[in-house]
Amino acid sequence: MSSHASPLGGTESPSAYDSIGGHYQDVKSLPAAEAEDASVLDACGDVTGMRVIDFACGTGHYTRELRRRGAGRCLGVDLSAAMVEMARRQEHEEPLGIDYQVGDATDLPALGRFDLATGAWLLNYAADLVTLTAMLSSVARNLAPGRRFVGATQNPDFDFGGPSSPRYGWSFVPVGETPFGTQVQATAHTSPAIHFPAQFARAEMYDRAARDAGFTEFSWLPLTVPEDAVRRRGREFWKEYRANPFLAVFSTRLAPRTARGAGFAGREPARGAGGREPARGAGGASGTRRR
Repeated sequence: MSSHASPLGGTESPSAYDSIGGHYQDVKSLPAAEAEDASVLDACGDVTGMRVIDFACGTGHYTRELRRRGAGRCLGVDLSAAMVEMARRQEHEEPLGIDYQVGDATDLPALGRFDLATGAWLLNYAADLVTLTAMLSSVARNLAPGRRFVGATQNPDFDFGGPSSPRYGWSFVPVGETPFGTQVQATAHTSPAIHFPAQFARAEMYDRAARDAGFTEFSWLPLTVPEDAVRRRGREFWKEYRANPFLAVFSTRLAPRTARGAGFAGREPARGAGGREPARGAGGASGTRRR
């Protein structure tokens, strides 16, 4: 859902993103991208020397950033051949030693044992619990035991009747409700605008899918707005975003081999990042779960 990501599996076809092509990168110019980048990278923490696999890598934005921050082997995987080709082109222009390949996250084989998996705007394309579990199972096959998967998805607590999101570059129109969550038509207000379907899955669906795929310690993390973004746009500009963010960042850890199937060890308490202003995310102190 961001300029560097496309759905790796789920309800969207690769041709949808192949046709969008370079226009999808324009999403990085939208205000919400400033908070997204800061929140996802903060959640990843120190990646020095880590082997990283980036699911739904799109054109490779996070893959490159993690490599620049000291990650070791980096592999980006995406369903869209056009997105992967763009990522490879950027690797050719600025060699960082990153590999990219086309793959489907609903049935991805083990490509290695990685220390960190990332997936910005992957899970929000799962239309049901079976698909969501399949995506997380593919991630699990590629993680070393006890290692984390960090991602960005639609906020399960998002209030469609609350503060609006278009000023931050996005709008979401509900088109259906299922036990899994709310189906929406998402619009990125670029020029031209980009439209595609997505899912605001219920929080308990993430819990169930993660547990079934072998993960534990599933945590929703607070969003942060960088101080430079606050200075540039003003504190008042971010007020509605912090009150009702459509983005949620999560971290979930693959259980050690001896603990597979033991269940969740509990949620981490919400905490802010140094020098940054926290926004209400899924399950935060000021949030209320959608049921």
